[in-house]
Amino acid sequence: WRRVLSVDGNYQLALVGIGKVAEAEENYVSAMDYYKRGGSRTDYSSAFEKQRSFVIGRYFSYFAVAAIVLFTALAVIKKQRVKKYGIVKKDYEHGTKLQYIRFAVFHPFDGYSQFRYNHKENPVYAVIIAFILFFISCLNYNYNGFVFNSDNPENFNMFIVLGSTVGIVLLFVLCEWLLSTFFEGKGTLPQILCGTCYSLIPMIIGKSAELLLSNIFTVNEVFFIGAVSTLTTLWSLALIFIAMKEINHYSFTKNIISLIITVAGVLAVVFLIVLFFNLMAQFISFISSVIQEISCRISAA
Repeated sequence: WRRVLSVDGNYQLALVGIGKVAEAEENYVSAMDYYKRGGSRTDYSSAFEKQRSFVIGRYFSYFAVAAIVLFTALAVIKKQRVKKYGIVKKDYEHGTKLQYIRFAVFHPFDGYSQFRYNHKENPVYAVIIAFILFFISCLNYNYNGFVFNSDNPENFNMFIVLGSTVGIVLLFVLCEWLLSTFFEGKGTLPQILCGTCYSLIPMIIGKSAELLLSNIFTVNEVFFIGAVSTLTTLWSLALIFIAMKEINHYSFTKNIISLIITVAGVLAVVFLIVLFFNLMAQFISFISSVIQEISCRISAA
């Protein structure tokens, strides 16, 4: 296989073959590298599982001691704080605007409906949350575990990820706000922006967990990653539904109709944007061909 690679360094069968030899010799790190270069996710998962078992078996006692020390220290610090200050109950509902985000996420009916009265929404925090989603999506694209990552980091395009995260969110907010003027919604643009972006927090948590777990779990444990991703996504969608209903004072039926039309509007705008850029690319290609043809004719003359 090494002689084959000396002729073609990217021959996948040879890379996987050397990986199997390395795995049989219990050189799992080297095997994982060859499997990754050979594109064999199943074999990579097998070598990774053996390497993980080796690391856990070797360092488990250190991890256990570190965890016990950490939890003991936290317990002592908490006990000292309670002894000094007493039990302090945190009131997120009446706290700062940043603290109110937590209240809105875990108590959406009360949290979003009170936007109209307590003015706790903050568009700056909302935009920051949207960009955090963009940042986590970039990390997922490039650093998700090889077994679970179907994206090629070499094809990473920051602007495409930006458009599919921040762009879609802002487009949804704009469409929902414009539609609310026809449906007699009570929400303002900043309130709809905050309600939408605050609802993305569970999705951000899910993507962060996926980034971590995909580098720890093997292909046989894909269910756990899928479950976390699905639950957090459904949580965010439910929060968006509740947020639009409470902020705009919609009935259940009107809210469903409004969201369906909003999603259809977002898809239509995205289609037009893609069509525009496609036509622009063809137009530029046509102009380039014309210029090249003219240059050839001038050179021939």
